[in-house]
Amino acid sequence: LLQAAAAFRPPPTRLKLALPRRHATAIAPPSDADKLARDRLIKTSVVLLVPSLAVGAISLVAFPALCRGMRSAFGVATLAVLSGDQGQFIQNFLSVIGILFSLLIGNTYAFCYNQQVMVYMALFEEVSVAKALLEQATLVCQGRPSYAGVLDDVQRYVDRDLKRADLSPAVLLSTRPRDDPLEAIMWQTSVGTPGAIYDTVRWLRRARGERLGAMQRKLPPLHF
Repeated sequence: LLQAAAAFRPPPTRLKLALPRRHATAIAPPSDADKLARDRLIKTSVVLLVPSLAVGAISLVAFPALCRGMRSAFGVATLAVLSGDQGQFIQNFLSVIGILFSLLIGNTYAFCYNQQVMVYMALFEEVSVAKALLEQATLVCQGRPSYAGVLDDVQRYVDRDLKRADLSPAVLLSTRPRDDPLEAIMWQTSVGTPGAIYDTVRWLRRARGERLGAMQRKLPPLHF
């Protein structure tokens, strides 16, 4: 039995936790992250260009009619007072609008920058914990029949959860326990008395929650 256990070699399983090398980035095909960034750039361009062109076309058509309507509604005397700007109405109006716009843009930029920092910090922490889980699974489960299954669960967690930035955090949190790879890892390693991997899985769940919380939309789409 000892000789059979020593001769057992689990099947190799490829894991994609490491970053690609620098010399391979020039010839590597576009990854999912590049495709996602390109899709977001196209979506942002459409969201910005289409409303701007539509508003410009509507303003070009409606501006003459609007001017004639204001002239007939307010009268010549009122328009003369506004055009003279004796009370600095136009100047004060533009100053207030500029201040409000500056406050809105400044707060939005600071909020989005802080959220991006939180996302990067949460991702780095989760990747570090995932690598620790992989190392512990290799040390604890090597030589056991469940070793290949544990590695497959780690790979499934990386592919279906950690790398799925295109899905909403609510969708990722609604995963059923039987489809959760971390639950499968705990079932294979910590049944009965919790093993050494139990604390690492719990730490990984906490890091995953911080990542999903940082990636959750905080502002309504109308704000942008």
